[in-house]
Amino acid sequence: MIMDAIQCFNSHESNFFLDSQSNPGGKLDYLVFGKPKMKLIQWHDRLEIIENDENEKRELKNENIFDFISGYLSKNKSDSNQLFSGGFAGYIPYDYAWKIESLQMAKPFSKAIPLAEFHLFEDYAISENGKQTIVGKMNKRKRKFMEKTQMQKTQVKTAYPKNEFESIIKKAREYIKKGDIYQANLSQRFETTVTNPFQTYLNLRAANPSPYSGYFAGNNFTLVCNSPERLFCKRGDVISTRPIAGTRKPGEQQKLNLRRSVKENAEHIMLVDLERNDLGKLAKEIEVDELMSVEKYSHVQHLVTNI
Repeated sequence: MIMDAIQCFNSHESNFFLDSQSNPGGKLDYLVFGKPKMKLIQWHDRLEIIENDENEKRELKNENIFDFISGYLSKNKSDSNQLFSGGFAGYIPYDYAWKIESLQMAKPFSKAIPLAEFHLFEDYAISENGKQTIVGKMNKRKRKFMEKTQMQKTQVKTAYPKNEFESIIKKAREYIKKGDIYQANLSQRFETTVTNPFQTYLNLRAANPSPYSGYFAGNNFTLVCNSPERLFCKRGDVISTRPIAGTRKPGEQQKLNLRRSVKENAEHIMLVDLERNDLGKLAKEIEVDELMSVEKYSHVQHLVTNI
């Protein structure tokens, strides 16, 4: 179990893990990281590097976090066939798109949260197809990773009031009518404060088991992930993505209705074309080896394609 793996490391060290135990047919069950050897924090104008138990900090002006990681990995290659054999893990928010693309920004970046943050791990526990491997320094499981506390009701803050968000929807429709865009993902950030972020993750995991779950404790924030969809996976020279679009409740009749729905099929094909176009900017060859399969998840079933 993932909790047993977490408790192999000291409680203050296991602040990042990936959890895929509800993934049907997936290779990775879970991946728990120990204490990071290095932290890379990408701010808007600089890259912050933290090493040696937070004792050594330095900043590189106008440095790109991915250039730094590529340079490091080119000098520290691994021949292992494991999905992970030591290296960097972290997060990239959608806001990072504004750093690499010339896009209009609706809201300024939050200066409190980094543009990206990656940690270098040499201690980890990984389970692939039920086979567990533990690498690095471990304790004797004498401590509990986290006390079980109940979530407290708390106020949630939104980035946009209702009327402002509705105006954004109207603007997106106008862009579609003009032919500037043909699809938009409108979203906003909700913020709240909880006393126990890890228990929040456990509650979410119990309520909605998902194949791509994760927990990441940053320097001044906590990221909790609970998603049915992986954006992309790169192994060697092959990049794959599995877009999801089209949803119905469980049941054979609902499954049949999903396959027959003109609306759901059209939206799904539009998303497939969008991702084929994006990958086509990088890849020499594009292949769709699975088109509009119906996959069951914890509460619903989706149309899924593999590109």
